[in-house]
Amino acid sequence: MQDGVARILLRRGAPLDPLPDAQASLGLVSAVGGDGRVRVRWRLPEGERALPARLAVFVGSDPSNLLNEEPREVVESSGDALWSDLPVDQLLHARLAARDEVRGEWIGLGPVLACHTGAPLYVDPLGGDDTLDGATPASALRDLTLALVLAPISGKRVVWVAGGEQLAVQLPLTTGLHLAGGFGPEFALGRRDPLLFPTRLVAADDPAATVDPALVTLGPGEPGALASIDGFQLAGLATTGSGIESSGHDLQACGVAIEGCVRGFRLRSAPDAPETEVVLAECSARGAVNAGLSVDGSFDLVLEGCDFDGNGAEGAALGKLHAPAGASIALVVRGCRFTRNAQEGLDAQLSAPAGATGPGGRFTLELVDNDFVGNALDGLKIDIDYEAFPAWDARIVGRGLSARDNGLSGVNLDLDAACSVFLHRVASAANAGDGIRVASESHAGFATVSASAAWGNLGAGLRSTFGNIAVCASHCAFAGNAQGGFVAEAARGVAVSCSADAQPNAWVGVVAHGCIQGDEHDPSLHASLPIDYARVEALVAGGVRLDAAPTAGVGAWFELAGDEVPRQVVAAPGAILELVPAPAARRMPTVGWFLLAEDSNEDWRATPGGGLVQAGWPALDGVQPDAGPFGAPLGGTPGREEPLANMAFHVARCTPSPSTPVSPDAVLSLEFAGGAPDPTSLPLGVACFRGAAPLAALVGLESGRIVLAPPPGGWRPDDRVELQVGLRSTDGRPLAAPVLLVLDGPWAPQ
Repeated sequence: MQDGVARILLRRGAPLDPLPDAQASLGLVSAVGGDGRVRVRWRLPEGERALPARLAVFVGSDPSNLLNEEPREVVESSGDALWSDLPVDQLLHARLAARDEVRGEWIGLGPVLACHTGAPLYVDPLGGDDTLDGATPASALRDLTLALVLAPISGKRVVWVAGGEQLAVQLPLTTGLHLAGGFGPEFALGRRDPLLFPTRLVAADDPAATVDPALVTLGPGEPGALASIDGFQLAGLATTGSGIESSGHDLQACGVAIEGCVRGFRLRSAPDAPETEVVLAECSARGAVNAGLSVDGSFDLVLEGCDFDGNGAEGAALGKLHAPAGASIALVVRGCRFTRNAQEGLDAQLSAPAGATGPGGRFTLELVDNDFVGNALDGLKIDIDYEAFPAWDARIVGRGLSARDNGLSGVNLDLDAACSVFLHRVASAANAGDGIRVASESHAGFATVSASAAWGNLGAGLRSTFGNIAVCASHCAFAGNAQGGFVAEAARGVAVSCSADAQPNAWVGVVAHGCIQGDEHDPSLHASLPIDYARVEALVAGGVRLDAAPTAGVGAWFELAGDEVPRQVVAAPGAILELVPAPAARRMPTVGWFLLAEDSNEDWRATPGGGLVQAGWPALDGVQPDAGPFGAPLGGTPGREEPLANMAFHVARCTPSPSTPVSPDAVLSLEFAGGAPDPTSLPLGVACFRGAAPLAALVGLESGRIVLAPPPGGWRPDDRVELQVGLRSTDGRPLAAPVLLVLDGPWAPQ
């Protein structure tokens, strides 16, 4: 133990009411300060083997410069640390980081959280007295509303609240205040535990009102400051407008669980206002009449380890999210769950303010390690609505996403204007629509789907439709999708180093290179996959009715909608399967699949010595990778990312788009994200071909972009541009997803 440091070795459990496939990204989810002390907490990955060897927390006054502070190394598996050697009465910021010993640097993980080290004002709902001053635990106030009014008057910025329950009507939280619940009656920061000492705010009903006020309303206080609330349970009524409401004020909410209300969190700002910064960490919104999280305006929004479950509309409705002219808007969603909502799990609509002119706005979306399960519409929907504003742009990255059993598509991207898209290690299964759907009504663009898997969907595994979005599937796997593996309906698609199992229509409108296809299930491809798939039409007493009699019978194992519950077939008359255990009531139709054994799980690794080994698209140096998700440079289990995922160096866009007719004299421009191309890697990273013959296109670099001048005689339809693993960034990162661009010409879907 270091001087001035006390490490609290308390492991925190999963969020309340855990569901299968819950994620746990690595990052801070709480930072509470007071009296020169700060206590932080971070979420742990599901397996301790995934923990980095060294973790540290960086604490300082400048949030943009934290990693230059002295690292405060912590016990990695503890999830908790407290320091008492910090300056008093200061606003501080904290961030978790992991040590990269190879590069000799600390890598920041998750959000930056703010806390204040001022002397607290104490509130005890069960034992306080409002005739006292709240300056000590012994003189704690009883009423939290009174405390929040008195705090700014008495010069306090920190309010500590012991466990207990209070009625709340528009609790007046103001900017500059830091409100923390979950304390025991002795108010010991080291023993603070919001689960053991729950601080609960309960809505008061006004029978005369159709809609009651929010439980907590954030208003103006200290100019330019944020407000924070940590460790509270909020219980609303069906008439309570929202659990927490804010209009244009910076907010940090950690460990806030909202039940009921019309909306859980309601955030608003003017579309053309400077962006409002909001962090929600390990929060939950459940059972709202409308959306669990409702956002409209200009926001930099971070969702870390949050849970949006069982809401009457979207789990999170970010619509519209506006980027003012010249502004850059960030949306970061890590380790969150969007489950059992009555509309989309997460619906993000990206827009420009009405009448916006001048320099365009930019969106940066980073979605990592999130689950979208059992939502009535799409699991994840991103809808670009700034098509009337050509100067606006977006960069969309989704990594380690899992979408299962949703009523429409697992992932739905509606890309009607300028953007770049990179999906990596996505798993999408048993959705009533497509596994991954990429559409555009007008925009000609480019998207990469890498090291991903889509199986057992009632639509296609991956579908590109409408418009002219060229999609390249790189090292992906498709299995048992009812309408095809990869279906390109408008612009031609490209598949490289992919696998298809149990699908006679694996590639529709798609050019495939280095791909393996099995019309029936082939156990020699992947380590473990379902052996057959079935459309489930209805529940019957003790089982399900399929659309046709299955080949498997009594004794077989059956999984419904990817719920990871093996059920044994005990009777199979015709198209009926009697199952033990019997399935619970659920939405129909859906899909189920037969397992090889009771303990079978999807394992997308190549079977040793099987058909995927060294079957992928050959690199320019002749090395042939494995096909499928594990053969990619950053390959691994679809639906999961590593806690310390490498930055993905990837192709962001190609201009002009290969999905539109490319003129013979066009100069192709390739932009990258996650790094700039190393010029010395171009010979083994970039090549052009016409059929089997190399093309002498001139390859160069301009401002971090690769430019390709046309070959002698100009480009022709079906000329190919290969971007291979030999291409590296200037800091040595390999291209995360090999990409093949086939230039457009007259063609028709196959």
